[in-house]
Amino acid sequence: MNIVTTLKDGTVIYRNPFTETEAWFLPERKYRPSHANHNNIKKPLKLEEPQNYCAFCPTHYFETTPEKSRIERYNGDWQLVDAPTPQHIFSNTAEFRRIGNLYEIISHSYWTENFNFQLTPDQKKHKEAYLSDPQGREHIRSLLAQKRHAAHQDIFSDSNDKWIDQLSDAFFAGAHELIIPRRHFSDAATDEAHLCSAGELTPEEHFQYLRLSCHATKSVYNNNPYVKYVGVYTNWRRDAGASFEHLHRQIIGVDRIGHQIQNGTRLAARDHKIYQNYIKYVAFDLGFVLCENEHAIALVDVGHTFSSIAVYSKSAQTLPWRKSQEELQSMSDIIHAIHAAFGAEESLNEEWYYQPPHSNVRIPWYVLIRWRNHRHAGIENITDIFPDEYGPVDLKNILLGKMVKLKNEHKITDLFLDNECDAANFKLNYYEKPEPNSGKSIKTT
Repeated sequence: MNIVTTLKDGTVIYRNPFTETEAWFLPERKYRPSHANHNNIKKPLKLEEPQNYCAFCPTHYFETTPEKSRIERYNGDWQLVDAPTPQHIFSNTAEFRRIGNLYEIISHSYWTENFNFQLTPDQKKHKEAYLSDPQGREHIRSLLAQKRHAAHQDIFSDSNDKWIDQLSDAFFAGAHELIIPRRHFSDAATDEAHLCSAGELTPEEHFQYLRLSCHATKSVYNNNPYVKYVGVYTNWRRDAGASFEHLHRQIIGVDRIGHQIQNGTRLAARDHKIYQNYIKYVAFDLGFVLCENEHAIALVDVGHTFSSIAVYSKSAQTLPWRKSQEELQSMSDIIHAIHAAFGAEESLNEEWYYQPPHSNVRIPWYVLIRWRNHRHAGIENITDIFPDEYGPVDLKNILLGKMVKLKNEHKITDLFLDNECDAANFKLNYYEKPEPNSGKSIKTT
């Protein structure tokens, strides 16, 4: 693989076979004046419970769309509630909520107008039950008025109440969803810089966050037959593209498959061990491995538009929502540890890549965590060169030191770090037939 080229002046060019991107490590660029992601003005904060700081906070349920699912905690047990009633939503606080995006990237009308999409029987049942409840109907009316006001249209009056039934379909059947944790700020926050990032969740909370995301992804596929791929991503902090700096994951169905997945599938069709060989080379031959556990491995990846960590599932099961509880827990533990090591102040994108469900070419599930530590200079689209002042060794050293400290403080799970990882027996199992899923499901009410 032609992955690394080192030039005489110290420039290192990294090429990724799946992204086909060239990332140039230019050591001298780290000395330039750079854009800072951090807000140096840290206003004191007196934490309120329930938290009340943005539209995603628990006191603002009326400002977000009806919940499709939620996870609550009862006597130490985590329970999944599907299609909760208005009374349930407004009288209980969820640990994690699954809602439709009020301002979808690909709107519900995209599917109805271009594909003649119709609500499923379960979606119709949920909508009718919600609208038949006076509190639920007022909630929908308020949301539609909010959208029409934002679009500078007339707000609903009693005379056009019938339009509520027609215009509310997107809230129950849209293919763009959000997974929202309860907290805006961390429990120990003393100023406004202490936002609750994915790394500020406990390992168990992060696992539940991941499981609800998998549940949502599977549901989008099940409910919309025209979706070819469900993109799963997080844009943490405004510099990474977030509208609200309240942690949330986005789930969006699209009618196409992106270049990176297409290219990976094409390469895997020619060489079914392409990912196995690539990860072994980058992680162990180049020495960029970061951490490992039984079912997952993380490494500093190369050839991306921003410095990136890749977390690969070792499982033979290629679809996230079909993994066993142990396999999913392993991925969750490592993803959580990476976020915790970066810290809540860093701008990050988290992106999921997995085998398209209708493809017969097997590729592993992997998650990229991109560090948005700088803004692109403007040369990238002209030249296909992505400059970065942090090389893989720099990023590994930064994160590894923090992970050792977090591990010693028991803030992340007990992972194998750096040279503790097993190079001799490393294997991704994606190209083998998966075992039946024996994982336990979340308790459902």
